[in-house]
Parts: sequence; C-alpha cells; structure tokens
Amino acid sequence: MIYTQNKKANVAIHKTLIKCKNIILSNCSPKAILLAGSYARGEGMVTQRQGKLNFISDIDIYIFGNRGVKHKLKKINEIIKQIKIIDINIQYMDTHYQHDDLSAVDLKYQTKLLYGEPVHKSISINEKRALKTAIRFLMSKSKYLLLIGKGTTKEETIDLCSRAYAEIATVLCCKAGIYKITYLERCNTI
Repeated sequence: MIYTQNKKANVAIHKTLIKCKNIILSNCSPKAILLAGSYARGEGMVTQRQGKLNFISDIDIYIFGNRGVKHKLKKINEIIKQIKIIDINIQYMDTHYQHDDLSAVDLKYQTKLLYGEPVHKSISINEKRALKTAIRFLMSKSKYLLLIGKGTTKEETIDLCSRAYAEIATVLCCKAGIYKITYLERCNTI
C-alpha cells in the first residue's frame, strides 16, 4: 500500500499499522478499523536525512464498534504510545451518530479499511452543518495568515497557511458536492 511518496517509509508505516491493528484486536472486538488522514490518501509527510526517517504526519486510526470498544480505548492508546516511531491517534466512532464536520466527509470517502466491514460508507453526514462547521474553523484559522513576521518561524507560518488554504479548498469542494479530492489537488485549486 502507498501511504507516502517514500518507499522506505511505506514499509515502516505498514508494519506500524499491522502492530496497531493487532493491539486493537487483542483488546476489543470492533466492527471495523480504518486508517484516515494523509496516510490513507497516500500523502503522508515524511523526510529522510542520512537514511533516518522523520515522520511529520501522524497516523489517524478510527475504531468503529459498540460502547464496549469505546471503554477500552484508553488502554489501547496507552499500549500504542509505546510505538515510538510515529505519533498515532486512535479514536472511537459510533456508526449511528450523525456527523457534521469535514473530518467525517474525509472519513466516509477517503479512508483505507484495515479490518472488518466497510461501516464508514454508511456514515450519515449533515452537509449543511458540515459546511457551517468548516467555515467557522476556517475563520478561526484565518488569523494564522496574519502571523507572518509576528513571532512564528517561516516553516510554522507556511504550514499554518497551507492548512488554511486546504480548508478553503475543502469548503469550496463540499459546497460544489466534490468529495473525492486529494490534499494535493486541494492545494492546486487555490
């Protein structure tokens, strides 16, 4: 599977995902385990210096299941924190909940199934509320565009601006009804 443009990183991420999946399955019985975010889209950010990988993006994993799965999440996160190669975020998701944010749109349309049934395809999204939430998020993040030269480093400013631009493009794509668009395509539309 392709998680990033770096072949060595793809191997490391794949091994890490297998470890995470095994830890989750040994502690609970989820309906599904999904990889979301940049690695699911094949756009994970990784640098390599002198043969050493530096993972910039974190791994976003969603566990779908009943409330028993949710109660075991704390223990699962404690075990997974011991994997020091990369930051890993594991979240519980109830399939019967109506979501109203852009991450739910991403989760429904741009994820990789690591285990179980494709329950994420049945997520109900309130698109009007998702758009309102995205606009509120965008407005709160727009202040970052003003931070150039105000105490942030050039790299931090570029990162914050890139995220703000990606959110602008995402809002426009949601409004237009286009959901299957990659981060790189979002950036190219600006």
